[in-house]
This record gives sequence, C-alpha cells and structure tokens, in this order.
Amino acid sequence: MTKSTALYMALAWCLIVLFPEPLLSLFNADGKILEEAVHATHIYFFGLFFMAFHASGQNVFVGLGFAKKAIFFALFRKVLVVVPLTLILPYCFDLKEDGVFLAEPISNLLSGVLCYSVMLYTLKHVKFGIK
Repeated sequence: MTKSTALYMALAWCLIVLFPEPLLSLFNADGKILEEAVHATHIYFFGLFFMAFHASGQNVFVGLGFAKKAIFFALFRKVLVVVPLTLILPYCFDLKEDGVFLAEPISNLLSGVLCYSVMLYTLKHVKFGIK
C-alpha cells in the first residue's frame, strides 16, 4: 500500500467516523433512522484501522506464496470470528443490535493482531535466498 493510498483511506475513515450524517442521509433522511445509523456506524467503524494489520499480513502471505496462511486468515476473520460473535454478542450484556455491529471491530482487532504476529514470525523464519 502506498503512502497516498494509506492517507486517502485514513481521510475517508475520519470523514465517515466524524461526519457520518451527510453520507448516511444519502440513503435515508428520516431522523430516527439516521440517528440509529450514525450510532451503528460509530460502532462498526471503530476498529477499522486494525484491518490494516490483517491486510498487510495477508498480502505478505500471498506475495510469499503462502496461500494456505492467506486463506486461513481470510476465513478466520469472517467465518471463525465474525459469524459466532454476530450470533452470540446480541445476547451478552444485553447488547442487542449493538452486539451485531461490535462483531466487526472485535474481529478486526483479533485477526489484525494474530495475522500480523504470524506474518512477523514467518518473515523471521523464511529464507529468501538473497545474497
């Protein structure tokens, strides 16, 4: 990822988190729905920056030819973390619909930290054959 791409992504994230109303009102301007959508957007996008660690690790695995690790982390994030959390969290601590939206930042944190850690470990132990 280039610096300009990262900058644009960070800017887009800031705009979505700080000013979600203009974007969301494109889809529905009803006051109550917009209020709920803003709340959900703040929860859903809270941990999005951890996704950068997941994407970095996964891209390194693809680039090094470790397809099994890349596929594992793709499935880990969505199938092994998001799906169970989406089903369980609404009933935990009386979170209700907030639990559904919390599944995404939690999965971004877990998969980001795990994928990046495995990537660093892999890079320490891979022989590149560079002289």
